Amino acid sequence: MYEWFLEYWTVILFYVGISLVIYLNRKKFDFEGIVMLYKTKFGIKAMQKYAKKYPRLISSLATMGIWTGWLGMIVIIAMVFYGIYQLIFFPQAPAMFTPVLPGFQVPGGPRIPLITGLLALFIVIVVHEFAHGVVSKLHKIKIKSSGFAMVGPIPAAFVEPDEKALNKASVKKQLGIYAAGPFSNVLLAILIVIIQLGLVLAVLPGFTADGLTVVSSEFNDNLTGIKIIGADNTNISTAGDLHNFLNQRNPGDEILLTSPEGNIPVTLQSHPTDNTSAYMGVTLQQEIGAKGPLLQTVKPVVFWFIGNPFSTNLTSSLGLLGWIYLLSLGIGLVNLLPLGPVDGGRMLLITLKKYMNEKLAEKIWYYTSVTLVAMLILLIFVPIIRNMF
Repeated sequence: MYEWFLEYWTVILFYVGISLVIYLNRKKFDFEGIVMLYKTKFGIKAMQKYAKKYPRLISSLATMGIWTGWLGMIVIIAMVFYGIYQLIFFPQAPAMFTPVLPGFQVPGGPRIPLITGLLALFIVIVVHEFAHGVVSKLHKIKIKSSGFAMVGPIPAAFVEPDEKALNKASVKKQLGIYAAGPFSNVLLAILIVIIQLGLVLAVLPGFTADGLTVVSSEFNDNLTGIKIIGADNTNISTAGDLHNFLNQRNPGDEILLTSPEGNIPVTLQSHPTDNTSAYMGVTLQQEIGAKGPLLQTVKPVVFWFIGNPFSTNLTSSLGLLGWIYLLSLGIGLVNLLPLGPVDGGRMLLITLKKYMNEKLAEKIWYYTSVTLVAMLILLIFVPIIRNMF
């Protein structure tokens, strides 16, 4: 527990600070369970502007969003069932679903960087809610408020349409409004891929892989902090180079690592999961060289933004754009789950009501929601508990 606190004390302080700010300003928030809403009129005029300026384009996108929403619903349901299948037959498989809590390492899931993760999450959620608002305005449905929200410790945003006016709208218009958020996340993910690919192709030639620094060592403490640039007269620039080198060695072999400080003898061990494979037991950080002083100066900003394509570590390899892509796709799909008040649940309920009596529709919707919630609880918490012990 003490080690955990040492690792996360800055993150804990950040969330405590946010909680304190909310508490001191609690009269300005509306509380709905664990959801705290700070209602404003922010962005509503912009939603009206775009709905009025591009009605045909937005109408076409809204229709595309409906079909994409149903397709996405099928995909996310399939993922849930596949996750349950893995949980039963392949319990060591990576978690299919994991909570999004920037700054913390959720057992069984990735560690999302605090500031980068919060910024990416904010962008994704604002795009999602703004899309709901634009399509609402397209169909002349009043938006009562918009603003900032907190779902427990996680920041969010919201758009609050007039529920009475929304419920009176045609089924197609309602579906278009509910599907707009997830569809905008899909479009954002596609846009991010295009931008990231272009930037990587533009700047990557200016950088080179420049060896590996040992962050920690399981068997040889004297390796920690050492930069590896070669092994047995073989150049080592990337983790891939080292992996290929070790594939040609056996447990018990003695190798000679090359570093700027000199040569270091190391005896290879057996891999924990395959005793026939050679294993060094080190955690590595990819070092990057820049071609020129200007690129060397801007290198941290460049790789923070576009990610580090040389890195094998998920956190550093993604960058801001990568996290926006992952969170946008993930949040868009999760919102299409046909359960409760999320977009997919609303889409399912109004569609069921169109083809059957209201009581039966609500009954099917309720049991679908309960079943999926139970499955999600298993998919989220079983891997967490398993990885804690």
